[in-house]
Amino acid sequence: RILGVDEDKYTVIPHVNVSDECLAMGQDILNKLGPIENPIILVSNTSGRIFQGKDSENWRAAYRTLSPASMQEIVNELSKRHTILHCGIKGEVFEFDNVIRVYNLLAECGHPIKAITGLYKIVGKYVGLDTGDYNLMLATGGECKVLIPDTAPWWNGVSSIFREDEFKWEKIRAEYINFRDYAKVLERNKLSF
Repeated sequence: RILGVDEDKYTVIPHVNVSDECLAMGQDILNKLGPIENPIILVSNTSGRIFQGKDSENWRAAYRTLSPASMQEIVNELSKRHTILHCGIKGEVFEFDNVIRVYNLLAECGHPIKAITGLYKIVGKYVGLDTGDYNLMLATGGECKVLIPDTAPWWNGVSSIFREDEFKWEKIRAEYINFRDYAKVLERNKLSF
């Protein structure tokens, strides 16, 4: 509204056109992994090197990061039905069992943003935190289960959350699960997984 966008003609849900180059790079990542079944993207960190080094005092990022123990529980259950492709920045993510560390391949890629854009378009399923990755997955047409904390003075929880009515003429592709209810991410609700 502030920008004068006609909300009857356009949606606020992000959208990007994914180029053939990005799709080829994403497929190349998948090809390097070998045969995988029912993949899903996992993003577990909101800030690089959280709780370590220069970001050890980044309490705002820490607030938006689900505990690694809780995330491992989610991974353990999801991995019974999905191949978990763990994305993020190499050296700046928590490490989990039962995942494929895609961030290692992305680190070797000449254009990681292009590769991850293609990969997200192909995979189309995301479980993780409220990050740019979630917005990118949504923009490529994917479905997202997003884990979020309670609102706080430094995080309003509204700016990057899309209400169901904002999807307008397209299917709802985002669900939000509060950290305290993190196990609900395993339930099938409005999304395909």
